[in-house]
Amino acid sequence: MRIGVARLRSRVHYRDPLSDILDSYYYLLQRFLNDNKHLNTHFYNISFNHQPPTRNPQELEECSHIIIPSENEFHYHIPNYIHTLDLQKSNQHVKDLGNYLQNKTLIILSSDKADSIDLYTKYVFPTVSFKNIYLIDENDFAYGVHALKYYFITESQLMSTTKTHDFAYWGTSKRKTIGGRESGDQRHIVLRDIKRSSLQCCFIGRFDNFKADIKFSKQLKTILPYLLQSRSTLCFQWPDFNKYTTARFHEAIACDIIPFVWDDYDKYNTLVTNQYQRCTSSEMLIEKVMELRNEKFYTTFLKEIKDAYLDLIPSKEQQYDRFVWNIAQCGVY
Repeated sequence: MRIGVARLRSRVHYRDPLSDILDSYYYLLQRFLNDNKHLNTHFYNISFNHQPPTRNPQELEECSHIIIPSENEFHYHIPNYIHTLDLQKSNQHVKDLGNYLQNKTLIILSSDKADSIDLYTKYVFPTVSFKNIYLIDENDFAYGVHALKYYFITESQLMSTTKTHDFAYWGTSKRKTIGGRESGDQRHIVLRDIKRSSLQCCFIGRFDNFKADIKFSKQLKTILPYLLQSRSTLCFQWPDFNKYTTARFHEAIACDIIPFVWDDYDKYNTLVTNQYQRCTSSEMLIEKVMELRNEKFYTTFLKEIKDAYLDLIPSKEQQYDRFVWNIAQCGVY
């Protein structure tokens, strides 16, 4: 079998964890390819070795299955979100790649609910006829594929006990979705209220209505020092997907950050083990975060939710076994 691994947008030269948003998928994919040398694997715009990635779509011409790790692809389909010249150049690369994907099986490793099969068929590759399309979602793993990030962070030895920020948030708002439509997500309003409050905050990324304190980086290791100084964060999920968890919950626990959650995020309480974590208004969140300034309360609360979390999350081996099973369901052996 000849398979391909492709990155559509930014180039990825993956070496080790904490270097990319998709760390969890790259870790699992790299391990899978190392364990399955019989697969004739070709790469487009991504590499897992000492050689820098190349962007030659002809490498994928004879492949039967194409694996695409995907995060925030939907951003490229929101008007005026990406700089015009960058967008034109990037879209041309995607169009050129599409010419080599006809009648192939596409496997999307999705780390965002908006990076869906619908997005890829209607917007990314609208003129390509695929033999099959599969989507492996971050929540097709017990407690989410990004439970692996807990291990990556705690094994990094970058830990600190000094907490100078009441609240930290890293990422972007989700106000707009594909085509520039309003998503119905409320985080841009909630985060604005928190930013305007008396809390000592650290915002990392790109937001509506206010400027971030720190520029976002795909390399988690570059923003970890700021996260490790923070006591709390708030976890959101896209509307209609609130039964699921996100990477933020795992990253927060690993950094000794209290992960408060918005409304019915993780509505079935797979990871939310204390209902005090739930917030339904900006005022409620701000009040709860203020309480964490009491060191005894913060320490006791953190221990309670962290102990419960560690009783739940799967090991690296269990996550890898699940990845192998998921890939096999897509016809890759």
